[in-house]
Amino acid sequence: MRRHQFVIDDRTYVLSEEEQAEDAKQAVLDAVRDGGGYVEFATAEATVTDVLITPSSNVRIEHTDVIEHDHPANPFDDRHIDLDAWR
Repeated sequence: MRRHQFVIDDRTYVLSEEEQAEDAKQAVLDAVRDGGGYVEFATAEATVTDVLITPSSNVRIEHTDVIEHDHPANPFDDRHIDLDAWR
């Protein structure tokens, strides 16, 4: 799985799906070509944000490969604790 995030000026917007990232990338390009405009970002945190994009906006797009595990690690799982070592 890949995680996509847009860093716009000093704010980071994490998107959860590839399609959202491609749509957002195109919307940013369209806003810049139009001389500025609002772009809507639906984030992985279940929020929707409208960001004003201008030709002078600093926009960076980052893509990170995320390793998915079948089961999340349980920090309280005692299978790896040697209880005799505590005596």
